[in-house]
Amino acid sequence: MKKNRSIIPEILGLALLFLFCLFSSQNASARSCPVNVTDAIQGGPVPNVDPPAPQGTPELDIDSVFSFVQQNDISSIKELLDVLPDHMKGHYALVEKSRALHTSTPTEPSIMMYSVDGTFLLNIVVDPDQDRYEVLDMAYLQDDDDGARNGEWRFASLDFRQTPPVLTDDTNTDINSTCFDCHGNPSEGKPPRPIWGNYLAWNDILGDIKGESSEKLEQSEINVLTNIKVIQATHDRYHTIKFGSTINVGQSFLLPDLNYPYALTNSNMEIGTALVKSIATRMKKSSKYNGLREELFLVSYCQGNNQLDETDQNQIRNVLAESGVNVPLNEQLHRKHFYQAMGLNYGHETSIPNLSTDPFQNGDDRYNLVSGDIFTVVDGYIIHELMNESPQFKTVLDTILDLPQYSPCNEPFGKLSDNLSYRHHQLYVLKGIARQEARENYFASQNFRIRYKF
Repeated sequence: MKKNRSIIPEILGLALLFLFCLFSSQNASARSCPVNVTDAIQGGPVPNVDPPAPQGTPELDIDSVFSFVQQNDISSIKELLDVLPDHMKGHYALVEKSRALHTSTPTEPSIMMYSVDGTFLLNIVVDPDQDRYEVLDMAYLQDDDDGARNGEWRFASLDFRQTPPVLTDDTNTDINSTCFDCHGNPSEGKPPRPIWGNYLAWNDILGDIKGESSEKLEQSEINVLTNIKVIQATHDRYHTIKFGSTINVGQSFLLPDLNYPYALTNSNMEIGTALVKSIATRMKKSSKYNGLREELFLVSYCQGNNQLDETDQNQIRNVLAESGVNVPLNEQLHRKHFYQAMGLNYGHETSIPNLSTDPFQNGDDRYNLVSGDIFTVVDGYIIHELMNESPQFKTVLDTILDLPQYSPCNEPFGKLSDNLSYRHHQLYVLKGIARQEARENYFASQNFRIRYKF
């Protein structure tokens, strides 16, 4: 295999390497179908894929929230929760047991609230007797506007115990002794990132039946939710969350204003998507990225199907060696070698339920975002980029037909390339209110649950 050879011959069998996983389907006639790959609401695309926050609400990033607090003389977490964008109040999970700096209980769960695009997270203490009751922990995925830190997660705390409130993060305090100990320490090659449970194995989150791999409510949790509804109007924390439809034993906990309302599934999809974008963005910042992405693709898609012979594999080893990573002949090529070459710690980046101090074990990288394991979704991000940059690559993907029985709306997903474009637009392009409008109108769970078989 020559380094500059086209990868097109290797993907001629790509249709055989895609698994379309169908879970419980929805009736397409009950909702609006997209008219093209950028359609997000009925009849066409949203006017602005990244609209500003509604008037009277803060933009959802750490600096903007802090500025909003200062400019509006907000002096408590309750006051801030009152002015959050409406879509954020409908995206949350209730944490029965927390590994954070506060405690949670099954009868008084704390709130993990997140923006609809998963890039801004809040950890909200609900017990007024706890010392950190008026401390709001935040995490934010920094974007293009943040320069050198684009793609990095920033962790901070907003302390309303002080007047005026004080913001502390890794730029003005030794917060690394708190956040970094669990979420990741950059000095150890582990940049901080969120910690969240695996799909159907959230553990200690309301709505997850332990040991059953299911998203269902038990009677004890129904009792908790019923009590929250009773006290909600006068509660300084629970007052902010919005409930979905009926709450019944054995059914999933549902969020409001969503076409696909399953609470914990949505948390994995949206937060997981932000994690993928973080990984892909930092990969692209590496000077080694352009020289390694096609080889990463080949190892991911072809090695497991015996489409790389010994000569091919040795040449890939040579490419990795030129990037500073030597893979012995008796060691199988793996994604981790490419992550290492691009400056990323594979175990830390892919084992999202684990603390950064937990030892990495075989299988920990299979963090499931609902739409696939995290490393396969990263691969999908790269595939979409290659498709847009290589006419030959796109031509081949255009010849691979999507499977209509897994796309309730069928068109415009007659081609796999269209499915990938639609998926990328929904997962990475739409933000804020635009994303919320899309999620309210249409959510083809089958289209998002494309899994890549290796």
